[in-house]
Amino acid sequence: MLLNYEDVSSVKKMVEVEIPADLISAESQRVTTDFSRQAKIPGFRPGKVPAGIVRTRFAKEIQEQVMERLLPRTGITETDLVVLDPPRSGAGRDTVRHLAGLTPRRIAYVACDPAALARDLAFFAAVGYRPVSLRAFDLFPMTQHFECVAILEPVSS
Repeated sequence: MLLNYEDVSSVKKMVEVEIPADLISAESQRVTTDFSRQAKIPGFRPGKVPAGIVRTRFAKEIQEQVMERLLPRTGITETDLVVLDPPRSGAGRDTVRHLAGLTPRRIAYVACDPAALARDLAFFAAVGYRPVSLRAFDLFPMTQHFECVAILEPVSS
């Protein structure tokens, strides 16, 4: 795991976290094994569901569980800005809950799927964050794909 810390200025600090692919793969395998043991899928005995079926059926839940297990290992307990660029499926409720627990001043959410962004914005609203800016960028001309960037801030009390 790589953790870079940089003094940008006297009032700005930047922390970059890189988690190696093999660490993510190993944690994903452990989570898949846990899900296999607990999965109750018709046609399979308890604990005997093939890993491929478990990965397909519970892909989103496995991804969220992996993130929940890996993020605390970074040692980051609070932050000023979070730049979130999740996969096409979105960040998910558990990741949103964890990031909101860091109480950042702002969250920059980069999304490639507007539906996942909308769902995650509802999750952020539930934990006290609201969008203050939303922009769409056509980075892939002549295709149906575009990127959205939402800036979220805590709802003032």
